[in-house]
Amino acid sequence: MIYLFVNNSERVLVKYKQNSLSKQFKCYRGKENVSSKIEWRDPWLIALFTFHISIFMMALLTRNYGNFQALLFFCLLLLVYFSESINELASTNWKIFSRQQYFDSNGLFISVVFSIPILINCILMVGSWLYQSTQLMTNLKVAQLKEQIRKEQEKEKQKNKEE
Repeated sequence: MIYLFVNNSERVLVKYKQNSLSKQFKCYRGKENVSSKIEWRDPWLIALFTFHISIFMMALLTRNYGNFQALLFFCLLLLVYFSESINELASTNWKIFSRQQYFDSNGLFISVVFSIPILINCILMVGSWLYQSTQLMTNLKVAQLKEQIRKEQEKEKQKNKEE
């Protein structure tokens, strides 16, 4: 039995049953929930969620290390870029690591459980960089204003000395 996820205006779970003579499609709508059909305790899914949590923690803990974050950001975007190839590889070899076939030709499942969490981490990293940039620009402007005030005070002191 293979589960395929169809991307329509409403959620549809298609149960694909392959017999030697014919192929039958049965659609379940309404009360059937797509997430209830997924075996969340599958070891590879647990490993994937552990990977996402560790990447999030790594991004959080290394937010002050710009070079490492840039490398991590680049690697994460490469993973998202190659997710289609990963999906094709996983769809041909799913019996090795999974109990069910999750990897359809549209790539919906891998997009939801693999690419979207990675992209969320990348967005958080960019947000952190923007926040750090605004803080740096604010500190720079405050330092410039302090220097300007100090120079004006020195000029006033020199004027007072000359008088």
